[in-house]
Amino acid sequence: MLLKRIVLTTLICYSVLCLKAENSSHDDPVLQGYIDSYHAAQTPDSLSWFLGAIVVHASWSDLEIAQSYLKEFKQLQQKYKDPIVEIEYYNAQGVYNYAQDSSLDSILYYYNLAEQKLDEHNLKRLKIRIGLINNKAIAYSKEKHLEAAITEYLKGLDVISSSGDKMPRYETALYSNIASMLNGTERYNDALSYILKGEETNRQYEKSTGKRSNFYDWILITKAVSLYNLDKVKEAETVLLELKSYYKKTNVESIKAKSLLGQVYYKQGKTEIARRFIKEAIAEAVQLNIGTENVVETRFALAKLEYEEENYEAALENVDIIYNLFDEKKNATINKDIIALKSKILEKRNRFKEALEFLKQYQKVSNKVTEEATKMKDGELKGQFSNLEKRYKINEFEINQKLQESQFAALIVAFIFAIIILFFITTMYSRKTAHNIALLKVNEEIKQANVKVVAASKAKENFLSRISHEMRTPMNAVIGISNILLDENPTKKQEGFLRKLV
Repeated sequence: MLLKRIVLTTLICYSVLCLKAENSSHDDPVLQGYIDSYHAAQTPDSLSWFLGAIVVHASWSDLEIAQSYLKEFKQLQQKYKDPIVEIEYYNAQGVYNYAQDSSLDSILYYYNLAEQKLDEHNLKRLKIRIGLINNKAIAYSKEKHLEAAITEYLKGLDVISSSGDKMPRYETALYSNIASMLNGTERYNDALSYILKGEETNRQYEKSTGKRSNFYDWILITKAVSLYNLDKVKEAETVLLELKSYYKKTNVESIKAKSLLGQVYYKQGKTEIARRFIKEAIAEAVQLNIGTENVVETRFALAKLEYEEENYEAALENVDIIYNLFDEKKNATINKDIIALKSKILEKRNRFKEALEFLKQYQKVSNKVTEEATKMKDGELKGQFSNLEKRYKINEFEINQKLQESQFAALIVAFIFAIIILFFITTMYSRKTAHNIALLKVNEEIKQANVKVVAASKAKENFLSRISHEMRTPMNAVIGISNILLDENPTKKQEGFLRKLV
């Protein structure tokens, strides 16, 4: 019996080890590359960077992996107490919370902690700062705080412009996210203009590194959304098929691409193929289980298709699933198009009173979105866009002028520094001269004191010599007379006294 238990335990342990060995590598080559680099890293800086990359990447493809490495990240933070490790950890935690559909306050809490650490330690880490700005903007955009989002994106581009550095990868991310947000306000042509900028900065990145930016996939999706909504269906299909060929594993981008491809096919009259692609996207979104956004988008695509096909019951079922997802997620804002679709479906089902209520709700949300879009299009933010674009068009003369100003400023600083050094040397020389004079005076005083000591010593020696001479003369006389008296046969008593004198 005991032997059986030992064998069984051994088999179980072996199976667990085999599973761990199988799961130690991943189908996603990018994620596996980050994991390999992390295990090879030595310094806290590089360890935290690769851990952050793993968590961020895995947050959009496998939340379990993201959570596992996030725990490891926490241990790294506690071990090193390094500000860069803390900052990277807070950023990764923010992305993970975003992927989990946490509240906006929870997401921003971590990004703000990271920014505070950057400022507190006065760290000039441009890439980290721009990444945080971009992530905050995405969080704002998701909750339809469009003005706050665009302000963050502009801040990111302004930081790059002010730095004077070439940062095409980060510009690619900012441009693609701005384009995505403009799509959300139905400004598809404006979105395409920013997509073109994103593609250009991606080409710069490719040229300098020999590889595509990892934001390029997002550009393609955003481009496909713009083209689809501008009825450029064939172009959208080409982009999506190119994108689909990249993916070897399910992730957020692959689900979006498959769902949108289904909608493209439906516009082309290929209903069954369209339905199959969208249903596959729904199944993958549920399986991936990263936030509700993917499930909502795919369900909404299917609901629209079923509505157009007059399958109102199926359409309503999908919309109700979407509403249930929003009920689970507190304080979430439902897209106006979903509200409008539900109103239309209820009307088709002869539920006119409910349809009217949803129509009123649609008008309310629609007015708010229009107000935000107007602010972006005609208000102060449009001026900010224009100013930023002008800043990006600085010509060679202005760059040289700035360089000359910088060199002149450096010369002034060097001149001031030289004056300070000269003043310091003069002061030190004056102090040294005064110190030397004081030393000479002290030496003279020591010499005079030494003469006095020698004289006193001589006087003492003479005195002792004189005293010694004067005492020896009478002593010799007394001793001589005593010897003579001893020769004269003194009495025994006298002899005793005389012997004492001798």
